[in-house]
Amino acid sequence: MFRLAWLTGANRAEVFCAVTRWFKYVDQHCHGSASHVDPAAFEDITMLVTPADAPLFDGPRQSLSLADAMQDRSVGWLSVAEDGTYLVPEFDAYFGQGAKRRAAEAKRRAKSRRKS
Repeated sequence: MFRLAWLTGANRAEVFCAVTRWFKYVDQHCHGSASHVDPAAFEDITMLVTPADAPLFDGPRQSLSLADAMQDRSVGWLSVAEDGTYLVPEFDAYFGQGAKRRAAEAKRRAKSRRKS
């Protein structure tokens, strides 16, 4: 979140909320890495408008859009398809039924270890 806040010029709380909204959308509406979301829809989903005159934070902040910041090599949470819509890298590792099943199994194992 620190890196995204620096890249966008927004504060960490705003960035956290925007990223949470994005990943919640992805988890509920996407069935693979292709989101079929274009830049305008992405802004509607995340509801983050980056400030034009960003305050200083370790020097002048950048003023990238959240989508551009999430595509930065240091973040890598978003990429762009040939049609201009956004892709979610490593979708299967973090979203969908497989990821939910792994999380539930890990929770079950942790609970079992606490009992023993």
